[in-house]
Amino acid sequence: MNIPIYTGLTERIMLGGIPRNIAILGATIALAVVLGLQRIAAIPIIIIAYYILLFLYKADSYFIEIILKHINEDDILFP
Repeated sequence: MNIPIYTGLTERIMLGGIPRNIAILGATIALAVVLGLQRIAAIPIIIIAYYILLFLYKADSYFIEIILKHINEDDILFP
């Protein structure tokens, strides 16, 4: 007896090649920068930053989660 398991249940939800929550966060920050500064020249910088994130994610799929854990981690070690 075989039970089909859909890949959507076992894989991460991706958007543009990176995890969905990171893509939404990056797009929101990019839109705020472009609209806030009213500079269209910021778009190439944002595109380059996206491709850097994509390259880092392809190299190590847990890279973003590790960075987020290190940001949230306390710097003080208790004995």
